[in-house]
Amino acid sequence: MSTRSQIVIKGCFDDEIVFYRHCDGYPEVSMAPLQKLMDWMRRGIIRDNAEQAAGWLILIGAIEYATIPEYELEPNDKAWKRYGLIETIKDPTDWKCGAYEPATCRHGDIEFLYILDLKEKTISCYTTHFDGVGFPDKEKDKLQFVDTAENPWKGKS
Repeated sequence: MSTRSQIVIKGCFDDEIVFYRHCDGYPEVSMAPLQKLMDWMRRGIIRDNAEQAAGWLILIGAIEYATIPEYELEPNDKAWKRYGLIETIKDPTDWKCGAYEPATCRHGDIEFLYILDLKEKTISCYTTHFDGVGFPDKEKDKLQFVDTAENPWKGKS
């Protein structure tokens, strides 16, 4: 069975957006894309708000799963960047948009929970088994802390 996880992006204004990862949710795979995202925010390459972080997480997941459909680019005869031509986008080859799916609740089958705190610019990873669905902060007392981005995962059990 796949190792499932959820990612909570906690914004600076007590806002949060939740994502579900159906497989490869263990830290050896999941920490690297989350650290890449956090690094971009720490360096000011992308905005550090929940909405922008969520959009970039979806794109990172689509790149990871190679699910971005093929498309054609505008001709390069303009002074600005080339963009994809919407009318040329081909059908997706997979039903999944990528590694990260927006979620409306806490899934009952997750083994890991990642919290990206955008105010503190930290990533925390917890291991847990939940008894059903809920919302991200409702069962925090049942979480067991695993690791953080500042002290990267080293395969601890």
